[in-house]
Amino acid sequence: MAVSGSYCTSRDLKDVYPNIDEFDNKTPIYGWETDNTYYVAYNSGLTTQLFIDSKSQQSGKQSIGTTALTTINDSDVTASDTEITVADGTTITDDTYIKIGDEIILVTNVATHVLTVTRGHFGTTASTHADVSSVYQHFSPVANGDWLSDSDNDFVILKYGSDPNNSLTEAGEDWATLKTRYIKNASRYLDARLDATLSRDAFKDKEGNYDYVIIRTSSLIACSFLIKSMDSSSQVSENFMNEAEFLINQLNDGKTKLSHQISGDSSQGNLREVVTPSNANPLRIVDVQGRYTGTGYDLIKIFIDTGDNGVIGTGKFTVAVKDSTGLKKNTVVDSEVITGDYQHIGNGLKIRYAGQDDDSVANANDEYELEVVGWSEPVDNATVRTVRMSRSMPTHSYYRNKL
Repeated sequence: MAVSGSYCTSRDLKDVYPNIDEFDNKTPIYGWETDNTYYVAYNSGLTTQLFIDSKSQQSGKQSIGTTALTTINDSDVTASDTEITVADGTTITDDTYIKIGDEIILVTNVATHVLTVTRGHFGTTASTHADVSSVYQHFSPVANGDWLSDSDNDFVILKYGSDPNNSLTEAGEDWATLKTRYIKNASRYLDARLDATLSRDAFKDKEGNYDYVIIRTSSLIACSFLIKSMDSSSQVSENFMNEAEFLINQLNDGKTKLSHQISGDSSQGNLREVVTPSNANPLRIVDVQGRYTGTGYDLIKIFIDTGDNGVIGTGKFTVAVKDSTGLKKNTVVDSEVITGDYQHIGNGLKIRYAGQDDDSVANANDEYELEVVGWSEPVDNATVRTVRMSRSMPTHSYYRNKL
């Protein structure tokens, strides 16, 4: 079954590697120049997203037009012409750039269908253009933050209210988006590496959380991928992946128990606080003895009834187990006085309450649950190991004689 979501979060990455934010792979853009009233940075490389002082400018991103705005409606336009007549001037506005062939041209004024222009911008060459040649939009900014990346000519052009050289201007991908992608990739990688017999549906505990070993393994992989994307020889990245591979092998070999799996000690129970004792000196369940002799699975409820609170010898506890209709339905111990010794709760199990001193108190509504599986249930991924034992005759003559 393929994983539909992600096994870890951005917070989990920070837990594994607090310095992971150092691997935000955005690249600063320097050397902004002016062209008309706009700013241009050359040799910028492909820029898919632009950030100014960490704020995304994605809403202002433009692309070079692929559908013609109009066509030249004139005899051939020479390389020195500063006026170009087009078939429809209403599609073009002042202070915008158009592209004819490979030449980028600045339009400074539109008078009906006649464009006043300056030629050969951004390193392109003023050229002759034939009648009816197509005219495309290049950059037509409206508001501050509008920008365009021209990958053919390797520059970024930006309309902005102040000099971007005085701000942190960066190209790259939003860090949160990047982490989300790597987390998903790591989760899919882990999903593919785990043994097919491990049910992905069962990776979550009863509270709907992924087992921590799954969270940590996917976090290690995501951190490794992120670091390696910027430093292919990173020892930190290698160490993270080595730990992830170790955990994957432990899971595949059945040496790491997931919360849904039955282990050899599952019949002894897993005790959890459901309602934490509210006073400063509480009586708590401190030990469980025996093994669950019932069948299948049970989640045993152990709680202090309302009005039954008190110290050892006064406080009382009640126990409810499963019945045919559900868990925690059938009362098997009803308001039994807490003695401080081991006390039966049914099905072969005993519990013991204790506190810091004789004044420790069990409070009404304090609650525990004991998760158990019948001792006769098969253990998941159990491996049978045998030891061959033999008794050999000593070889020394002294011992032979004695025997």
